[in-house]
Amino acid sequence: ARSTNLTVHATNNYVLKAILMAGASKTGLVSPMLDPTLSTGYYVTNWDFNTPYVYSNHPPGQPLDRFFGAGLFNINNAYAILTAGEQTRTATNAAIGWAWGTNLVSGAPHQYWIALTRPASEFSAMLVCNRHVRNNGGSAYYWSVTELKLELYNQDNQVIATSDDPGNNVNHLWLPGGLNAGLYHLKVSNVGLYSTGGSPSASENYGLAWRTACPNAVPVATSVQPHTDGMHIIF
Repeated sequence: ARSTNLTVHATNNYVLKAILMAGASKTGLVSPMLDPTLSTGYYVTNWDFNTPYVYSNHPPGQPLDRFFGAGLFNINNAYAILTAGEQTRTATNAAIGWAWGTNLVSGAPHQYWIALTRPASEFSAMLVCNRHVRNNGGSAYYWSVTELKLELYNQDNQVIATSDDPGNNVNHLWLPGGLNAGLYHLKVSNVGLYSTGGSPSASENYGLAWRTACPNAVPVATSVQPHTDGMHIIF
């Protein structure tokens, strides 16, 4: 999409990553065929196109599927999220959108209110920040990541879903059963630091994106075909 006043902050890499990952589909996946000789780990030798794969994550500690991560790249959903425009913490937001968060510190979470005017058949939210890599002045490098937590609350301030994966710069909420109409809020918290060394800043910037089903997404002929050497994306 052409950059406008609604999309300019989406040029931040972590915001764009959140938009793409939140838009990923959980259907249309095919089952991997694993090497049976391995007792640990996973090595995909081929794909079984006759057996649909059921997306499965295990929040809060494992927010992404072990094989497909956020799911199947869906340019239609991502476009709908992007063009919904940047949302804010000072207003009630739409059911589809994204936000650029800055200066998130421990003990002062950010909240984004979302109004669903009708029941939603599914709900996806993605929170992304950058890892920070620093050189010690020699040949060694240290990395750190701020541990962020993403929670969804209903209008009665009850927690519906939580994602908190220490050491990961991505958190994901996926509700395949959808949500009832009503008022909700996403809460983004700075939990602490996961680090191999160094002294990162006390605050963090992040990208947040969310969606329900995207019925008005622009149709585009797109397919992603798994291969043993990776994913082939066809437009």
